[in-house]
Amino acid sequence: MCRPEQIELVAQYGNMGIVHMPGRRFPGICIQADTVSSWLSALSEDRRRGGVGGARDLEKTLRQCIETYVSTLTDRGDEIPVVWPPP
Repeated sequence: MCRPEQIELVAQYGNMGIVHMPGRRFPGICIQADTVSSWLSALSEDRRRGGVGGARDLEKTLRQCIETYVSTLTDRGDEIPVVWPPP
């Protein structure tokens, strides 16, 4: 188990953070659990109604998260561990 002081906060954007944990080659994206929970609730409700709008909204949000991640790492001169934009 790692101690909080070992985790590097690379950047923070609202309820999303880019953090670098010990032993990991690349930073990761940290999103508040209540935010992820609300995304899942919205997707479930959308599915119950037979819609796809929630999935499109979530895709847009996740793309924004990755764009922010790539931009932050690029600005720092770090290697980008994802293919972006996706093929």
